Formats: sequence, structure tokens, C-alpha cells
Amino acid sequence: MVATAGAARQDPNPASAERAATTQPKSGGGWFALLLMVLWGSASVALLVGWRGWRPGPLDGPAWRPTVPGGLAAAVVLILSGAFGAALLRVALGSEVESSWLTAAALGAQCIAVAALMATRHLWMTRSECHPSSAWWSLAGGVFGLFVAWPLVQFASMAGATLQSILGAGSAPVVAHETLRKMEQGGFSFETALLVIGAVVIAPVVEEVLYRGVLQQTLRRAGASARGAILITTTLFTIMHLGDGAIDQESAWTALPALFVLGLLFGVLYERSGRLAAPIAAHALFNLVNVLVMLLRAAPAEAGV
Repeated sequence: MVATAGAARQDPNPASAERAATTQPKSGGGWFALLLMVLWGSASVALLVGWRGWRPGPLDGPAWRPTVPGGLAAAVVLILSGAFGAALLRVALGSEVESSWLTAAALGAQCIAVAALMATRHLWMTRSECHPSSAWWSLAGGVFGLFVAWPLVQFASMAGATLQSILGAGSAPVVAHETLRKMEQGGFSFETALLVIGAVVIAPVVEEVLYRGVLQQTLRRAGASARGAILITTTLFTIMHLGDGAIDQESAWTALPALFVLGLLFGVLYERSGRLAAPIAAHALFNLVNVLVMLLRAAPAEAGV
């Protein structure tokens, strides 16, 4: 049973969103897999309820926190950077530029924007009194956090699919994202490779800087509690995927609940560790696993050609 996948969709700003889709279990997937997921999910819930260490304390959080004006300005820069990069290439080379080059330009512009913001953080951020975890501990926490949350993401997706069926809103697609469908069908091209790189490498960095590093911490600076900032940021993170076309209406029933659970995970990881390494690691690993699943799904079809 595979949860939500992250591969980029063709648009002017491919890494500005966590290019996620949801794959649903095929009929006949087996009761054993379902039982395993139930046991895994029960253990995860028991761990989350019994282990209070996941709750951020007063001195948890990042060493740097944006000012409210600085955070809002940084968010605008990150959101518009991909579209600006693609538009700049169109102006330079004309309107007949191949879509793969536009994708590369958008990804490159987003990387430059993140690097520039991090290099100038002393201009729009201030130091806090928090004590972040070490980088290696944060990376390990991100991997472990995803392991704990994985069955919960699956159940959220399954609950959405069940509700969709009950309300007669159609059935959830097996693969809810265009790029993942191409991979499953064996249509792996240079452009798809760029999108996968954007999903597995660039999108986790750009989105975690934007949502957790900038928006969530700007809300904290504005007076929101850790829990309130996580909920607001997660809601924006989830809705955005529907608004930018990464998730279509048929896929929304399964993908959006899963994205919301993921957003909560990323937010808690950042507040608890104080380092973006934790949510970036969880985000990238989540996307990577789902991309690899699609490659494995495509391999038998290719062998039979």
C-alpha cells in the first residue's frame, strides 16, 4: 500500500509545490498488507500518544526566525522565483522554447532564490534563544518521523477514497499525478527526469524553506503558538496543491488528506528539531519512495514490450 508520491507537474513553477499524488492499493492487494498497515498504524498512534518528546518545548525551534516584513517578502520571492525564471528564458530565447528548458529555468531560479535568501538571512531574520538539534540528529529524526507517519498518511488517503465512493463522487485514480502516470507507462524522458529531480531534490528544499522556514516561523514571530502556526501553514500547504493544478479534482479526495497529515509531520519536525534538515529529509524521502514505486510499476510493462 503506497501513499502519496512527489513528482513535479509541468508548469512554470514546478518546484514551488510538493508535487504530490496518491496511489491507491490495487484490488486483490491482500489482507496481509492491510493487516500489516493496521498494526503499523496502531504502533505509530501508540508511540505518538505515549511519547511526549514530539511536542515542541519553549526552547525548541530554529536559531533564526524571520521578522514579519522579512518573512512576507521572502515568501513572495520564493513563490514567484520559478515563474520569473521561466519568463526570463522566454524573453531571452523567444516563445518557441521547449518546455523542458522552461522547467530547467524555473528550477534553477528557485535554487538561486533559496541560496540568496539563506546568504542574506541576517538582513531579514533575527537570532532567537532556541537551541536546535544537531544536523545529523535532525536528519535521523526526519527519517524516523516519516516512518512513524507513513501508515497514518495511508489511512488518511484511504479515508478520503472511501468518502469519495460513499458520496458518489467517482473513484480515486490508481495514480493521481501526470508525471507518475508517465513513469508507470514507461514514458521516461529528459523532461520527466527534470521533473523527478525537482520533486526529489529541489521541491523538498524550496517548499520546506517557504512553508516551514518562512511562513510557519513568520506566524510564530507574529504571536501564533507552535500548534497554531503548524495548523495554519499545513492548511496553506494542502490547499496550494489543489490551487496550482498539481492535484486534480478526482485525485483531491485521496491526495489532500494525505498532504494534510504530511504537512503536520513536517511542521512538528521543524518545531521539534529547530532545523529544516528534518522536514527536508522526510519530504525528500517520501517523494523518492513514491517515485521508485512508480519505476517498479513501469518495469514489468517495459519487459513485456
